[in-house]
Parts: sequence; structure tokens; C-alpha cells
Amino acid sequence: MRARASGKPVSLFISLSFFGTLSCTAPTSIATFAESVNGVIAQGPPIFADIHDSCVRRQDEEARVNPEYPHREQGRIQKPVKAPDSSVCAAFVSEVKELEDVSSLLSSYFRAVQELAAFDESTVSGEAQKAGEGVSAAAILSANQADSVAKLSGLITRAFTEHYRRGKLRELLIAADPHIAVISQALEGIASKDYGGLLDEEERAMNRRYQETGVTTDAAIVLLLNRAYREDLDELRQRRAAATAYSSALRQAREGHHQLASTITRLNNKEIALTLEPYIAELQALAPSVHNQP
Repeated sequence: MRARASGKPVSLFISLSFFGTLSCTAPTSIATFAESVNGVIAQGPPIFADIHDSCVRRQDEEARVNPEYPHREQGRIQKPVKAPDSSVCAAFVSEVKELEDVSSLLSSYFRAVQELAAFDESTVSGEAQKAGEGVSAAAILSANQADSVAKLSGLITRAFTEHYRRGKLRELLIAADPHIAVISQALEGIASKDYGGLLDEEERAMNRRYQETGVTTDAAIVLLLNRAYREDLDELRQRRAAATAYSSALRQAREGHHQLASTITRLNNKEIALTLEPYIAELQALAPSVHNQP
């Protein structure tokens, strides 16, 4: 009788421990991960807005001419002034708006995960739904990317119209994971390649302008030009560093989210926290560069 009595509590303890491992998530580590992700990728809209602004700056650089300095060499022929061609950059306006909406949707998702992990209901469902409206027709996205945007928006809306709590956080993470991968890869490619290419063009235009303007023997003018060039170049480098850090953050968010979604049904709280720890650290390290954009 003594052996039988002691066996039941042991079995009950094992059952409860097993149930606890499967039914509970690690709200603190998941909330911290989601907050760290959003702290960086929420800066996406200003980065994408600069796609249009970079085009405008480049047009302005190409339209500038050598100034008339009092001591400039006589006899040099000045180039005629030409106005920037605003129509070249106008095409970016609608694309930037679409990218800002997609970026905002991704931020809404990670804010939702953070709030669910913290036992809180979210108010972002309407914002997420609005962010996803019309994106399926965005010319800048492929059909697969637009489909993921629409489905992620639907998942966020469903999560909060049906009053998801922590118990359904696992369901949301698993369902959203393929869409997080597609969307983050799309934004990463645009930030690193398309925007990066525009910044390269802007730097080449800026270099040409300073080379043309700098044809002078006046030491004071050379000093001022060098100072202005360094300042312009530093701004350009900050923008490039912000875009690079943002792209890296999207990659960390994608990989960390996949690790979480693929292991959350079988890992306990401590194991989940250990899984997310390197992603959280890397995201927090990237944040200053993204926030340091001019």
C-alpha cells in the first residue's frame, strides 16, 4: 500500500510537468524577442521613404553647376543651369507607400506577438488590416509576396477579433512563420540591393559635382569644399549603414522567428529562452545603427 500510494503522486507530478511544458510558452523571452525585432524593423518606413528622397538628391546633384567664386580662374566656361527632373523620381512615390505599408504590417505582427506573450490583448488588428489593404496589387511585390502580406494581415486580425490569449500564441507563430519568411526576404532585398544601388548612384553624382566644383587654386575654397564633401559623405554612409543594419535585423527576425515556431511545441521555457538569446542580443546590437540614419 505504501508503494502504491507513493507511485500516484510521482505519476501525477510527471504528467503535470509534461503538460506544463507543452501548454506553456516562455512569455518573457518571446516578448523580449518580439520587442527587440520591432525596435529595429519599425524604422523601415523612414528607410523606404529615403528611396524617393535619394532619387531627388541625386537629381539635384546632377543639376548643380560650378559656383562663381570671386577668385576663380578667369575664362572658364560655366555650365548652364538645369532644373532637376522631378518626373524621374515620381515613380517611386507609390512604391514607397506600398513598402511603408508592408513594413508597418510586419511591425504590427511583432507588436501583436509581444502583447500576446505578455498576457495582453492588442489594439493593432485594425492597423494591421489597414496596412494590408491593396498591397496584393502592389507592382513592386511578386504574387507570392503579396499573398503572404494578405495572409499575415488576416492572421493578425483573426488573432485579436477572436481574442487570442497566450494559449493560442503557438498557433499564431506557426501559421505566420512562412509569411514572415517571404515578407522579410522581400524587404531585405529591396533595402540592401535596390536602395543600396540608389545610394551608390547618389554617391557617384555627388563625387562628380565636387570634382567639377573643386577645380580651383583658392585654398579657402578647397578647405570649405573638403569639409562639405566629408559631411555629405558621412550622411550617405549613415544611410547605407542604417539600411545594412535594417537588412541584417530582418534576417535575424526571420531566423529567430523560424527557430521559435519550429520548436515551441517541444521545448520548455528555459530552452526557448536559450534559443532566442543570441537573436535578441544581435537585434539589440543592430538597433543603434538603424536609429542613426540622418
